[in-house]
Amino acid sequence: MALPKRATPALTAFDEVQDYRHQGHAQARPRREEVHERNEERKAEHQAEKAERREEKAERQAEHREEKAERKAEHADRKADMAERKEDHREDKADRKAEHMAEKEDRKEEKAERKAEKKEEHGHGHKK
Repeated sequence: MALPKRATPALTAFDEVQDYRHQGHAQARPRREEVHERNEERKAEHQAEKAERREEKAERQAEHREEKAERKAEHADRKADMAERKEDHREDKADRKAEHMAEKEDRKEEKAERKAEKKEEHGHGHKK
């Protein structure tokens, strides 16, 4: 007795995808156009994500530049304040030195006057 001829399956082995969860269920491979479309979609998604990351990076860099500029301005302000305080200190020091020298000169003159007075007192006493 001859075996009955089997009908040729609609899907060939090349078209089947093994899905071990559902043994025996053949699944057609996606058509080339579908694969191409999916790849194009993935590519577009990837490019969009990449563009978003670039934009976020640019924003972070802009914020960093702003913060750096602010820190630089603050530093320049502090430096200017420091220079002003140094100049004020120098002027105060020069003023104090000038006052000290003037007081020293005054004391020297007073001492010379007292010495002259004493000399005069002693000189008058000897003539008598």
